[in-house]
Amino acid sequence: GRPKGAVLSQRSTYLRGLKFIAEFALVESDVFHITSPMFHVSSINLTFTGILRGATIAINSQFDLARTPEFVRKRGVTFLLVVPTTLAMMTERPDFGPDYFGKVRLIMYTAAPMNATLLRRLMEVYRGDFVQSFGQTEDLPQAILSAADHRAAFEGETPRLASIGRAAV
Repeated sequence: GRPKGAVLSQRSTYLRGLKFIAEFALVESDVFHITSPMFHVSSINLTFTGILRGATIAINSQFDLARTPEFVRKRGVTFLLVVPTTLAMMTERPDFGPDYFGKVRLIMYTAAPMNATLLRRLMEVYRGDFVQSFGQTEDLPQAILSAADHRAAFEGETPRLASIGRAAV
């Protein structure tokens, strides 16, 4: 079909930002780093959310497996947006270990479900939280896998991890 634009009102963008702030307990001292392209709706929404919350947005020119982790540590990033494929590539690096993510306290992933084996590998090293956001351009997030869902999966209870989560508040 012919391409068509999705109209996002200022009100819906504002409410979406409030959803993210509430769902993920985002605070003013957070430093966001978003690895998806800035034209993608998730980047646009999370950048706006960070600004709405008064957080810092650390922008790197593009994701680079060799340089992004150093950028994250150097900038004191606390909130990281990635896709599971990126996380899988990170675990294969020889420097992947307890200090790999620096001060990151929350990793949000989108675009694909998290493989339970990959999650276990990540959680053996990374002590912060994971969340998943699932939605569409017109309304994000529609479904959430919370930090508690991920911790339960790490402890062997995986039913929710096989889904797209629960409805967002």
